[in-house]
Amino acid sequence: MTDPTDGPAADLPSVDVPSVDLPSVDLPSVDELAHAISSAEGMPTTGLALPETRFSRAVDGVLSVIGRAASWLWVVLLVVIVFNVMLRYIFDEGRIEFEEVQWHINA
Repeated sequence: MTDPTDGPAADLPSVDVPSVDLPSVDLPSVDELAHAISSAEGMPTTGLALPETRFSRAVDGVLSVIGRAASWLWVVLLVVIVFNVMLRYIFDEGRIEFEEVQWHINA
């Protein structure tokens, strides 16, 4: 490690910076934030859990699978877009099929 007094910075004058007392800020805890969010307008404030049945668990499982699968569509869309751009600008070959796929995945 080099000495900070060496080199061009050694020729600069030193500057005294006054200290400043900043007010302290009390940030809310995570629990307080969660309570504020759940008690916002339009949100349930009872704190009661929704009933859980065999049907609700089955629907929840199906929706979770659909959600995870749909989240991967962004990766597929990105690959299609990059591939289409490479075809168009590197190989000077545009394909309307890839543009159609982009539109359908994005929809």
